Amino acid sequence: MHWLLLVLCLPLTAAAMQPFESRALSAAEAHSPVGMHSPVGMHSPVGMHSPVGTHSPVGAQSLRDTTPDLVARGAGSHAPAGAQSLRDNATLVIIIDDLGNRLIEGEAAVSLPGRLSVAVLPHTTYSVHLAREAHRAGKEVLLHAPMSALDQRPLGPGALTVELSETEFRSTLQQALAGVPHAVGVNNHMGSDLTRQRKQMQWLMTLLAEQNLYFVDSRTNKDTVAATVAAEAGLPHLSRQVFLDNVPTREAIAERFAVLVARARRDGLGVAIGHPYPETIAYLQEVLPTLEAEGLQLATVSEVLASAAREAGAVPTVPPNL
Repeated sequence: MHWLLLVLCLPLTAAAMQPFESRALSAAEAHSPVGMHSPVGMHSPVGMHSPVGTHSPVGAQSLRDTTPDLVARGAGSHAPAGAQSLRDNATLVIIIDDLGNRLIEGEAAVSLPGRLSVAVLPHTTYSVHLAREAHRAGKEVLLHAPMSALDQRPLGPGALTVELSETEFRSTLQQALAGVPHAVGVNNHMGSDLTRQRKQMQWLMTLLAEQNLYFVDSRTNKDTVAATVAAEAGLPHLSRQVFLDNVPTREAIAERFAVLVARARRDGLGVAIGHPYPETIAYLQEVLPTLEAEGLQLATVSEVLASAAREAGAVPTVPPNL
């Protein structure tokens, strides 16, 4: 079985948007793999789809990459349509982040071909509209939750920070979820500070478990504990391996995409984050229609997790890092 998970974040152009944390990761992170986490049992569904996850190692193809985590639990009967065929195909899951502030770029992301996932910033001008449009277009919707960053840059509305009490934290997250229709999971916007805070991550995973949601760790800090805490809570989760467009040129994006595909073919799993600069959107518009001919297929996060649940019946073990 081969899985390729591609996670894309959605800032716009290098000139139009402020710097993103993914563009400022330290050399230490580039050389530090994510630790593998203890498998969790099969107790509860992910959103509506009841997945079980899997782990997969990361190789040494790129020093900027880190080891993935994909852990989920549950084996329910709410598998999404089309997921049954995933077992025999190398699969790409593409999550496009940061929808909400700009209509044109958001609609461009929603209109990309295939079974994609999109992550929407809460309480933004177009968040409700784009979440609904994405759902109508057959995309899976996540809340892209702003979280405190080490560089203390502005986070936007609905931010989760270390200063919040547990009551304030839960209320902020619940309001953010309520403001993004059709959300079935959450991933972090920035978060190089908050994702290393065990207490706040426990609050986060507890609430997500209560609402049957999954979590995707964007890994904006090598010291993140988000995936570890998610695993401890038995929460379905996955983590970023590759940043697709730290250098937003077609050549660099194509190179990173090739690394991701090679990793998926070798290890069975590839997880990437990118940003839909015009170059990224243009590249994906060109390459996504060719995937089937290359023996690859697109699926949402929930489809992959649900397919893994049916196949595995339990979380597989993971070989050590290569």
